[in-house]
Amino acid sequence: MFFYEESREDKFFRIFPFVILGVIALFVISLLAIAITGHYELLKVRKIVNSNIRPASEASIAGKIVAQGKVIKIAKRTMPSVVEIETKAKKTIETQDKQIETIGGTGSGFVIRHSGYIVTNEHVVDGADEVIVDLNHKKYEATIIGADRGEDVAVIKIKAKNLPVLTVSPLRDIKIGQLAVAIGSPREMKNSVTAGVISGLNRTIVITIYEGLSKSYSGLIQTDAAINPGNSGGPLIDSSGRVMGMNSFIWANNELSFNGIAFAIPAEKVVKITNQIIEKDNLRKNTKSKSKK
Repeated sequence: MFFYEESREDKFFRIFPFVILGVIALFVISLLAIAITGHYELLKVRKIVNSNIRPASEASIAGKIVAQGKVIKIAKRTMPSVVEIETKAKKTIETQDKQIETIGGTGSGFVIRHSGYIVTNEHVVDGADEVIVDLNHKKYEATIIGADRGEDVAVIKIKAKNLPVLTVSPLRDIKIGQLAVAIGSPREMKNSVTAGVISGLNRTIVITIYEGLSKSYSGLIQTDAAINPGNSGGPLIDSSGRVMGMNSFIWANNELSFNGIAFAIPAEKVVKITNQIIEKDNLRKNTKSKSKK
């Protein structure tokens, strides 16, 4: 019987394929391990990034929701005291037959006393022959009680009682950056609400009345809440529903533009002037009634 004795060369060629397969297997396992580790680290990074981003995003959305909720509450609470004012003035046209033309205008105002007194800007009712007030979708004929042209404040009165009055915020409580809500009738759009912040305090501006004549106003409140023609006389309200000021002036390149710069007369000052106008009117009425007796 003969036995085959395997040579070294034959043994090498018989084992070599298994060695190659083992090396390939180790290489594949190494690649899988690296891929799994890398994917895990990537997930960790994504988790860290997402954990950092999510709270900021949620805080931003939450902040907007809170601010929106405040504006809704402010509008609901204060709108019953805000009015639209429609004025009509007769103007004679210089023609052969001297025709009379009626010119109309609109503005805003708010109830200052339960007994029917309403405050607005003097320039809203200046020269008006007829003043109509729209309060809570009901129209009233109004009487001009008096005005302070220098401060651009006027008082009108309607025949109504137990009207809702807005609370006034002390000037000392007004801070730059706080919420500011404007309510009025811009472009005859009743009960329009816009919101912004208090941009500045104690501002002074110069208004050109007509060529060669100008007037300066000081101590004004500046806001970026959108205010347009028709908002004049309406309230600028804080987050508690208190009146901070009476919207009066805007900074615009032309009549149609709004540049985010508007000014309000402080409510404290408005109330002081209003009281003086009403007292003066009452004194005049008392004096007149005494003279008739």
